[in-house]
Amino acid sequence: MKKILIIALLALVTLAGQAKEKTVVWENSTTEHESNNGNEQLFPSYWSDDKGDWKIAFFEDCAIYDCQFWNYKQKQQNGDKYTFVLENNGKEVTVSVGKNKKGARPMKIGNQKVVYSMITSRYLADYPTKDTRTGFVDTNYKADSVTFVGWIKDIPEKNKKEKTFELGYKNIFTDEEETILGDLDEQGRFSIKFPLLNSTEIFCDWDFFQVHTMLEPGKTYFLLYDFKEGRRYFMGDDCRLQNELFKYPLDWKSIDMENGDSDFDRYIATTDSFIKAQNAKIDQLCTEHPTLSTRFNLYRKSNTLWIQAFAFYKARFRCKDNQFPENARNYAYNTFWIKIEKPYTLHYYLNFFLQKYLGNEMKQRSYTFSMDYLDHLTEIAANDEELDLLMRWKAFFEKTNARCNAASTEEERIRIAEEENTKNADLIKKAEEILNGPRAEKIFDGYALLSEMRDQEHKLDSLGADPSLKSLWISQQVSEEIDYDRTSLLPEILDTLKAMINNPIVIEMIEKKNNHYLAIENREFDKFALKSSDNLKDISDGEALLKKIVEPYKGKFVLLDVWGTWCGPCKEALSDSQEEYERLKDYDIAYLYLANKSPKELWEKIIKEYNVTGDNVAHYNLPKEQQQAIERYLNIHSWPSYKLFDRNGNLLDLEVDAREIDDLIHLLDKLK
Repeated sequence: MKKILIIALLALVTLAGQAKEKTVVWENSTTEHESNNGNEQLFPSYWSDDKGDWKIAFFEDCAIYDCQFWNYKQKQQNGDKYTFVLENNGKEVTVSVGKNKKGARPMKIGNQKVVYSMITSRYLADYPTKDTRTGFVDTNYKADSVTFVGWIKDIPEKNKKEKTFELGYKNIFTDEEETILGDLDEQGRFSIKFPLLNSTEIFCDWDFFQVHTMLEPGKTYFLLYDFKEGRRYFMGDDCRLQNELFKYPLDWKSIDMENGDSDFDRYIATTDSFIKAQNAKIDQLCTEHPTLSTRFNLYRKSNTLWIQAFAFYKARFRCKDNQFPENARNYAYNTFWIKIEKPYTLHYYLNFFLQKYLGNEMKQRSYTFSMDYLDHLTEIAANDEELDLLMRWKAFFEKTNARCNAASTEEERIRIAEEENTKNADLIKKAEEILNGPRAEKIFDGYALLSEMRDQEHKLDSLGADPSLKSLWISQQVSEEIDYDRTSLLPEILDTLKAMINNPIVIEMIEKKNNHYLAIENREFDKFALKSSDNLKDISDGEALLKKIVEPYKGKFVLLDVWGTWCGPCKEALSDSQEEYERLKDYDIAYLYLANKSPKELWEKIIKEYNVTGDNVAHYNLPKEQQQAIERYLNIHSWPSYKLFDRNGNLLDLEVDAREIDDLIHLLDKLK
């Protein structure tokens, strides 16, 4: 390399004697000659306009402009001047870069002429003028999207195996955590376009760094996060707030009520002092940096308010029946509730506060529908045959009741009841199967939900909630009901929801979730995989139980999955079961599932939903004592838990996780 450098320098001396300036045409490769010919001033370099926004960057192999990566189709140097033709997906733009004068260069990009200043600091410098805007984009929760492009530059060795970049935020209408994934290339570049209901606080991938910011729908952002140089910049049409939050990040502090304390007057005073102190701290920061935007000041203060609001509502667990005393309720109303700001997606912890505050206010509910089976037989019956049976049961019930009421003594009433129950035992059994079945349960749960929705609408009106907030809260309750019951809604509920909520995006979300479960209910389900525990009823020892269950699968590996219908990570793992079966199909494995504390109906629904079935799949839902005995024997304290048995039915003393299929394949290859 030194020899090449000497030759290059000699060539420059010769050229200098022939002409004052000489044009050099570059290839895409880099040479040490180029690096020492003043190119370090431009490669790499980052440039901002007179408004303080990052606008363009140059690297040896690419440029960043207009929130995109551009390849060099052509490069030319003329002394300290440069001309590039940039190319991106068939688009081209010509960039002319003038001489460097004290860290500034005139540039012509397309037809636009601007003087740009070199960015040398870790964060963008304070913006030269103040932005006094106060609002944020508010779409009224209508469909829009965000484009998020970025470069995680010089990724540390420990993170180089990561293949995706993740964004996370709270879907305020379903109360679910949304995760958006973008593919990372080998250099750490990604591009994601995703729907966003409104201006939303976003958490960027915490496997790489702990960055949270706010994105507004309809916009495009470019994130640069350089691990080697420490640079942290946002590019975009309106990303001032994002850059200010990079330089002066959110302060995630709050004051909790101390353990053993129950003095809410003292806690209210402490909370009030804390909020005022945090606001004064933000005002002082803005005084020291007078061009910080008004939106920055407001956003930082609101972030403090809602984090503290969430902390305040956790204090209700120190109260009798988890209900605030009157002074705490009044403080929560005046300090937090009446200060709720739009859009409601703006702060992550605002949703948590709404959950706690409204959950507390809605605790006392009344249901305005009949809970008597006799009033709903027509709806409960699935067909004419069932309706005929239920009407005969109703006639028997009313006739027997009348006879019992007419009896003169208690003994006579008991005799009549026992006599009629014995004579009609078959009718009673069949009727009870229908009345205690999933259809009847769905109807009663549905009417309870309808009553609850109407009750909550009235309560929200009394609190002064606007239509958006009512849509938010009621849609969350309906979404949670679907998730909890894992079943579709009654048509009446959807009709009522549409009457209450005028936001088509929210209705679409609920209908999508509802249709998902409706499709599952209509799917054929092979219950062959659901095993009876009748042959285990006399066994109480955990080791003996497990040996008996595994015994039929000798000659195969047995992968045991201990899970529960209540366990989120368990269900997430089950959702990938068909992929697991496909990837492990060459290893002759029997899949054994033991459910912990799982109601039978819900257990079957989840198995059906995630299609956890197959010729080599067995599910057990053992009595509580037997399940606990097995878990004690296996020393299981977390769910899901996995165990592996060899072909002779012996439990292997190995750490196994079916969610890490590559590691499991490596292990099975060793055991073959």
